[in-house]
Amino acid sequence: MNPYSRRAETVKADSLLLLKEFQNILESLRGAKILITGSTGMIGSYLGWLLLYLSDKLDLHVFLHGRNTEKLKLYYQDFWESGRCHIVTFDLAQKHPRGVLCDYIIHTASLANNYAFKMYPTKVMEPNILGTWMLLDYCKESGAKLLLCSSSAIYGETERTQSVLSESAYGIVDPLSSRACYTESKRCAEQMCAAFTREYAVKTNIVRISHTYGPTFDIENDGRVLPRSIKKILSSQDIELYDDPDAIVQYTYVGDICSAILDVMIQGVSGEAYNVCGDEMLPLPQIIEYMLDGTPESLSKLVLVPIDERYAFKKGSGVNIKKLDNGKLKALGWKSLFSGKIGFRRTIQSYI
Repeated sequence: MNPYSRRAETVKADSLLLLKEFQNILESLRGAKILITGSTGMIGSYLGWLLLYLSDKLDLHVFLHGRNTEKLKLYYQDFWESGRCHIVTFDLAQKHPRGVLCDYIIHTASLANNYAFKMYPTKVMEPNILGTWMLLDYCKESGAKLLLCSSSAIYGETERTQSVLSESAYGIVDPLSSRACYTESKRCAEQMCAAFTREYAVKTNIVRISHTYGPTFDIENDGRVLPRSIKKILSSQDIELYDDPDAIVQYTYVGDICSAILDVMIQGVSGEAYNVCGDEMLPLPQIIEYMLDGTPESLSKLVLVPIDERYAFKKGSGVNIKKLDNGKLKALGWKSLFSGKIGFRRTIQSYI
C-alpha cells in the first residue's frame, strides 16, 4: 500500500468541506493550470492533493515540482489516471520552469527547520532567494501570477509589549544568527515580489504563514516538537515537554492554511502581504492531549520537565511565538474551518 494514501484520504475528506465553504473562490480557478513548487513538502503536498481531488470538478491541471522524481511519483501515484497530474523536475536556483505554461505558481519550496538552519544555511537560502527570482522572471515573461509562501519568522524579535502582530509590525533580526539564513532570505523574497510588481507589474501575493500542523508532516525526518510527538505516540513512548506556561502557540491546521493561500491568490491585492493563521492560541500540553485523545490505544503519556539551556523558546532566540493578526485575511471573506481539537485529532489519526 502507498504509505501516503491514508494521509491523502484525510485531505480528500477535507476537500469536501473546503469546497462547500469556499465554492465561489474555488470556482474562480476553473480551467486553471497551477504549478506548485516544493510539492512533497508539508504545505505543497497538501495543496497538491487538495487541488487534484478538486481537479475534475474545476477542470484543473496541477504541475507538481520537486527534485526527486521517484518521491513525486510515490506521493501522487493515486492520481496518474486522471490526466490532470503533471510532474516537473527542475533546479529552482538555476532554471525557469521551461515547458510549463501555467496561470498560477504557488511557491512553497523551502527548508524550514532548525537542523537545516545550522547545517545547511546556503541550501535554506537557495529556494527563497534564487528560486523566487527565477519564478518571478518566468512570471514577467509569461504573465503568470506568483504566490509566495513566506513566514511569521520575518517579524523577528519584537517588543514584549507587542502581543499581536499586524502586517506592518517588524522587529529585530540578527543577520549573523543561525536562524537568519531563513528569516533574512524570506524577507528578501518578499522584497523581490514587491519590486517585480512595482517595476514590471508582475502579479504577486505574499502569505506569512503561522505555525502549521496536519497530516502532511514528515514525521521520519522533521525533528520539531509536533512531528516528533506524533512519532512517539504511534510507538507508545512518553512525550517530554518543557514546563513553560508561556509556551502558547498559534498553530493552524494545514487545511486552513491552504484555503487561505487560495483565497489570497484569487482576491488579494498584488504586491501585498497577508498573515495566514487561525485565531486559536494553544498551550503545547493541550495540543499533546488532543492527539492522545485521538489515539486511545496508545500507551504514551505527557511528562513535563524543567526548563534548561536547550530550550529554544527563550527570549533572544529569534523564535517568534506571538499572535498574528489575521484581520486583513478575514476581510477577504476567509474563515477557519478546523479547530485545534478537530485538527489535531485528524492529524494523528491520518498516521494510524
